[in-house]
Amino acid sequence: MNFFKFFRDRRESRRLSKILLLALVLTYALRPNATQCEVTQKLQYDGFGSQFQNIISTAVFAHVTGRVFCMTPIHEMEHNYDHRKGFINEVNALMNMHTGTKRARDKAQVLGFKKDWLDEFLLSPENNTEAQEVLATLRRRFLKDKSRARRIPVAVHVRRLNAHDTRETVSYDHTVCKVMRTVARNHSKSTFHIFSQGPSSEFKMYHNDSRIILRLNEPLNVTFTEMVLANVLISATSSLSYAAALISEGQVWAPEPFWHTYPSHWNTYAVSDTINGSKCLT
Repeated sequence: MNFFKFFRDRRESRRLSKILLLALVLTYALRPNATQCEVTQKLQYDGFGSQFQNIISTAVFAHVTGRVFCMTPIHEMEHNYDHRKGFINEVNALMNMHTGTKRARDKAQVLGFKKDWLDEFLLSPENNTEAQEVLATLRRRFLKDKSRARRIPVAVHVRRLNAHDTRETVSYDHTVCKVMRTVARNHSKSTFHIFSQGPSSEFKMYHNDSRIILRLNEPLNVTFTEMVLANVLISATSSLSYAAALISEGQVWAPEPFWHTYPSHWNTYAVSDTINGSKCLT
């Protein structure tokens, strides 16, 4: 054995190890600190869809303006129908957003509501590409801890009146079935999962069809995650499915008119279009 060569090789190996270690240190030193937080969202107290939509909008705004966003955890929210103590913690865990530390958030600038800003931003085709890049990042973060969630063919949000919101923005079944038929023409073997609230007796148009699966009164984390993951999402006049559609990579069918702007690649359907008869897909 050549001992001089042996020790020379060992010295070279150590030198390379030190260089690699220094490179790693510099790499992590140049990355934003996990606790860094320059801006955060203004808190709301209404439903999940509305609050997450504002969080998403604020995150896009922060990216466009070159600042680090962290989410202030939600403290209060409507639609906790079972009055469960762990509901708020479950909601914050569901979003899985970067929150930084409380100390960092306390020093961060609280931005005003950014939903209207995102509406204006999406009006420009040039901005849509940049927005989609940010939304894709948010999607990846949202899905990071949801590897076991299932991907369904078609998710359909049917909005019904509830105890916290009595606005006349319900989904009319004859309109929903109209767009479902449109989707079915290109997805003839797909099943349609109807996400909504209320007793099954209020959804008679969707009965007796093996292609339609009623998913009523299910937990928020299941409903929202499967909307995001669906190959096709038919949204309602609702912030819940609108927020899901924003971070979806599937095909989206959204109602018109609606009070927020849609990304340019979404499909739309008119809420005035209906079908005749009492069968949804036939």
